[in-house]
Amino acid sequence: MSTLNINGDSNDPYYRYKMPELCSLKTGRGNGCHTVLENLSDVTESFNHPGSVVLSYMGFVLGTNTTESKWSISGHYTNDKLIEVLYQYIRSFVICPSCSIPELLPSVEGKKKNKKLTMSCSACGCSTEMKGVSKDETKGIDLIIKYMDKNEWKIKKGTMVLQDDSELGLDPFGLNSKFDPFA
Repeated sequence: MSTLNINGDSNDPYYRYKMPELCSLKTGRGNGCHTVLENLSDVTESFNHPGSVVLSYMGFVLGTNTTESKWSISGHYTNDKLIEVLYQYIRSFVICPSCSIPELLPSVEGKKKNKKLTMSCSACGCSTEMKGVSKDETKGIDLIIKYMDKNEWKIKKGTMVLQDDSELGLDPFGLNSKFDPFA
């Protein structure tokens, strides 16, 4: 199975952030045709976003229905078209606009109808309030907010830089350390 760079640049073979290539299977004929996204959960796990949000976003952009239990989209779509929509999501919600590293973490601020989505980069610390420039981005923001209302955003260990090292008990300079090597 081949891998793709998360930023979409295929010219850099040594790029750190990789994801598996999206595999799709066209099933059915006529009114019952679907495109099954066989490894969407693996792809979305590589950039720490829930597969259900990405699937719903892809369905909205393509103007079709999705079935989360089967990881499928109604209609037949080429792999190139699906990857194009996936990269559209990645550019909007995964890659930091400041440092171009795919380590954005969402947080929701506000209550009820005044909720706002803020994306914080765990690499450079840049924090940006997301505003929908297009219908697709607005829908993506709404999907992420709805997901975060019901679920916790999970991060795969080893793929993201943690912003607060004090939570881990790490103190690189030993300023808060109780250990005294001369005692």
